[in-house]
Amino acid sequence: MPHFISLLISCTSCVLFLVCKNLHAQTRHTVPAIAYLLPEMRTCINDSKQYPVDENPTDDRTKIQDRFNSHRDPNYTRLLFSNNSRMLKQGEGYYLNQMLFINGAAYGVTDYLNMHAGVLLTPKQITNTWYASIRGGTKLGDFLYAAAGFTSIHFENSGYVYFPYISASVGTSNFLVTVSFIPGSGTPNYNFSSVGQAYTLGANIQVTKFMAVVTDNWFYSIANRANTRFNVLNTPSLAFRFFGSNFSVDAGLIGLLNGSDESSAIPWLTYTYHFSFKGEKQPD
Repeated sequence: MPHFISLLISCTSCVLFLVCKNLHAQTRHTVPAIAYLLPEMRTCINDSKQYPVDENPTDDRTKIQDRFNSHRDPNYTRLLFSNNSRMLKQGEGYYLNQMLFINGAAYGVTDYLNMHAGVLLTPKQITNTWYASIRGGTKLGDFLYAAAGFTSIHFENSGYVYFPYISASVGTSNFLVTVSFIPGSGTPNYNFSSVGQAYTLGANIQVTKFMAVVTDNWFYSIANRANTRFNVLNTPSLAFRFFGSNFSVDAGLIGLLNGSDESSAIPWLTYTYHFSFKGEKQPD
């Protein structure tokens, strides 16, 4: 009898060992596999049905969200003292203060037509020095912008200057290069008038979420009505632009080079506040 009980216990132990080994093998191979697949498939298993939990976003702008957080320069149409070829959207505009005394404003009449105007304000009076400009432009393709305009500048006690211009910008909202050409200018109030051609090269480069580097460089010559050139001027510039959702501040230097050994540099400071009558619109 004792031998029979011992044999029964041994057989029972063997059966339990085999069953436990089989369960252990199934658990070791099956459970981790399911646990591994679930995060990859992002599914929730309920009985025999699968329900999707999350979808990957398809918006390309999310690719730069970590770096720029979808924050764009509100002063996206300007370099320093000139515009690039991007246009204000209809209903958008800005107030501009340059060097504390030059005050101006711009407004998008349509998506393809913008108007600009400004005046020199001194602490005691509104002077008779002012400017007005109108320009039109559009986007060509995915990375090219083109614009053309006409500007008139009136100087107190010194007559006025007017000139047409054309410009083109290529790039994205984070890196944009602009070139422009002024075929000539006139000062019709004088017998001796300047008629000079000018070329410009500028760039907007966003380097962080709230900062960009801006450069606006002019190369031009001045001539009299007999087309006798008497001076060649270069105006290089470089500034840092700090901005929030509606405002921006440009702080930098502008160099004055007249083709000789003489040169100088002056500080540049601009404040811009942007507004919109149709809600905030992302530019093209």
